[in-house]
Amino acid sequence: MEIPSFLKSLFTKAKNKELFTSTVRDIKKKAREKKNRNYTAERFHPNINTGLNDEQIAIRTQHNEINNIKSTSEKSYLQIIFNNVFTFYNIFMSAIAVILVLVVGPSVILNLAFLIILIFNVLIGTIQECKSKKSLDRLKLLNKGYFTVIRNSKEIQILQNQILLDDIIIFKNGDQIPVDCIILTDNTVEVNESLLTGESVPVVKSKGHLLLAGSYIVSGKCTCIADKIGEDTYLYSIESKAKQLKQTKSKLMIDTNRIIKTLAFIAIPLSLIVLINELLSGSAMTSAVLYWGTTITYMIPAGLLLITSISMATGVVKLATKKTLAQDLYSVEALSRINTLCLDKTGTITDGTMCVDSVHIVDIDINLDLIMSSYLQSMQSENQTSIALSKKYNDENILKAIDTIEFKSENKFSMVKFENGDIYALGATEYLTNKEDLLKLATNSANKGLRVLALVKVKGKFDVESAKSKNNHEVALFMIRDNIRPEIKKTLEWFDENDVDVKVISGDNIGTVSYIAKEAGIRHWDKCVDMSTMNEDDIEYIVMTNSIFGRVTPEQKVQIVEILQKNGRKVAMTGDGINDIGALKKADCSIALANGAPSTKNISNLVLLDSNFNNMKEAVMEGRRVVNNIQRSSSLFVMKDFFWLFITLFPILIGMTHQLEPTIMTIINLILTGCCSFILALEPDKSRIRGNFLKTVLGKAISAGFFMFLPVFLIYIYAFFRVGLDRQAVSEFIAYMVPVISISVTISGLMIFYKLCQPFTKFRKRLFFAALCVIILLLTAIPEFFLINGTSYLSQLIAENDSVFGIMNTIWKSLFSFEVYKTFSLEQWLMIGGFLLLCMISYNFWDKLVMKVLNITMFNKMEDED
Repeated sequence: MEIPSFLKSLFTKAKNKELFTSTVRDIKKKAREKKNRNYTAERFHPNINTGLNDEQIAIRTQHNEINNIKSTSEKSYLQIIFNNVFTFYNIFMSAIAVILVLVVGPSVILNLAFLIILIFNVLIGTIQECKSKKSLDRLKLLNKGYFTVIRNSKEIQILQNQILLDDIIIFKNGDQIPVDCIILTDNTVEVNESLLTGESVPVVKSKGHLLLAGSYIVSGKCTCIADKIGEDTYLYSIESKAKQLKQTKSKLMIDTNRIIKTLAFIAIPLSLIVLINELLSGSAMTSAVLYWGTTITYMIPAGLLLITSISMATGVVKLATKKTLAQDLYSVEALSRINTLCLDKTGTITDGTMCVDSVHIVDIDINLDLIMSSYLQSMQSENQTSIALSKKYNDENILKAIDTIEFKSENKFSMVKFENGDIYALGATEYLTNKEDLLKLATNSANKGLRVLALVKVKGKFDVESAKSKNNHEVALFMIRDNIRPEIKKTLEWFDENDVDVKVISGDNIGTVSYIAKEAGIRHWDKCVDMSTMNEDDIEYIVMTNSIFGRVTPEQKVQIVEILQKNGRKVAMTGDGINDIGALKKADCSIALANGAPSTKNISNLVLLDSNFNNMKEAVMEGRRVVNNIQRSSSLFVMKDFFWLFITLFPILIGMTHQLEPTIMTIINLILTGCCSFILALEPDKSRIRGNFLKTVLGKAISAGFFMFLPVFLIYIYAFFRVGLDRQAVSEFIAYMVPVISISVTISGLMIFYKLCQPFTKFRKRLFFAALCVIILLLTAIPEFFLINGTSYLSQLIAENDSVFGIMNTIWKSLFSFEVYKTFSLEQWLMIGGFLLLCMISYNFWDKLVMKVLNITMFNKMEDED
């Protein structure tokens, strides 16, 4: 069928996202660029104590030199609505509905149920995408905080998006750097750049060093000048590469679209053949158009998309209650299919905090609690190490400190002098002592992934050199470890039991990573490799034979994922930093933590909103429910398409016109392929995914469709034997047998549904008997709409009544009248009883026979597992 040129233009625009809002945005952007093309920012060098003045602030504001960064979400709400509404399928099917109404008239309403499916499909997709966008925008707001800047010699608090170029900013422990800036003060700070580099060990920086946006202060305090802001920062240059949300590859949707496209490829030319056949046979235009339109709409399973969307949307909603955000409908399915899980150590296995693992006391006569409590309270800097020690040592009776020396990278220790004259140093063991037993203990502990600190009492003066002399009195060694998430061990055990291979990919030291992996309960923690020393030629063998990878660069993370996929693995990747973006986008399923970088949350399939890794089990369970239930119920949708294919082809092949209107399938469409299949798709199901979706659905659907066609075929054969080869006589006999065909088709559909519900659970048993009761109720209350040609019956009612009230009154009077059944002959009752008996006896035979033929002809090369 030729598509009108204006529709082609509309589809092209939708495909290329040439939307009104994006056009306006581009125009505004070009206008700004043109306005500022010849402008080069004047760099101010404000005094560290005065900051920018009013005149400089006005200049910065005038030229928009402010730390504004556009949202990384590519789609607007208008784009989301437009892309969900104006699809080729929606426009095409709506056009057919309009043609049917214009040509056939109001009575065709019984055949337009597919429009309800279209509306629900649009609503579900649109609402879910809007919710995901809203959640992402809310997550971005959580990363905004207040910062202290100096302007006009005063310290003021402003939001990060109010920072100006050359602003003087004061950072303290815990602050996340919002812009690229240069340190102006002499003191040193420890900076965690793990979100940018993956390296969890803090970096010590001092005057003149660059602090990158996205890193954060873990120790110390400093004053900086904003050097690069907004889209000029290093962070934005990386994030801009990940602006667009990664499109999830859904096997369900790929196979579903393959089924729909195949049936559409058959339905469209077949509908034209039907139209020509009806017209050449002398049928009325209304009848010809009715069969043309219904051939397309009945053979393209619109409900298949809807049931997939609803089932997945339900999973997304359930996960939301578990603090897990799914970016799109298909993210849940993606996680359920993985067989390899790649974890980043920092922030995923560990929670970013530290705790004291053990204490080796050397001098038992010293009050360690008092000394450590006093020492920690006297130091200004606060980092994860000091926080871990403070949790253990918090004695209220403390000694007063009269002098301190802060930690510096060149010294590797800090010092405190108390009012009683005692001097203590706390830092790296090898810098403070030369006792072999303590050094050996420290080395062994470090090899287990522990950070070791020594506390010594310094003999001599209060200076660095006295401590470095190592002529100190050793007091204790503190073994500190990264705090492993409490839920991670059980979660990883669950993945191991479910045949998911776990690999740890980290930028940290391989000894540390391996130890953390062992503590987390990863089975192959000893199969580890340092990627910085690895031979590039052996990388594929190394990746496939090892489970723990240390000193991994961002490029190597991507390479590892690619190698795993090349070897048939379905890979899920977790991450929280900018350095993880490449691997997250490459993975089959990506998972981000809420406390990670905004860009990782934006491009990931799933976001753990409370950073609880245990929620991944819930996501996998929901994915299994989705896939298993859709696989079970989808054949209900597709079986009526193949039934209509057989029922359409058969009259053409024997040189006859259509004798059966689509309304004979109304009960099956309404009850079985409509309500029951949707309810069945929502049943809890945690079993592993088995079988190939395409093979299972097509096999059951073709078998069921042929079985439903069987009574039609047998009645046609009986008609030829009874009235001979006179096609007019055969047509009259088929019209006489339409109620028999309708009941027989309904019985066969019910039998198929019965078989599909096995093995019966309490849920499926109740569903089947509910469906049976509703079908019996419809066949006894208003049989005229289902046992005869319903469209013709409705046309008659419209012709006999002047108003909707009159039509409803006529229907009310005919409720439970049994007029149709009273006209049945003995021959018709015997045909119904005979088919019911045949249905019960032959179903299993037909099902096995058809599946065997399909396996030989279509599915012999298809994988058995999904």
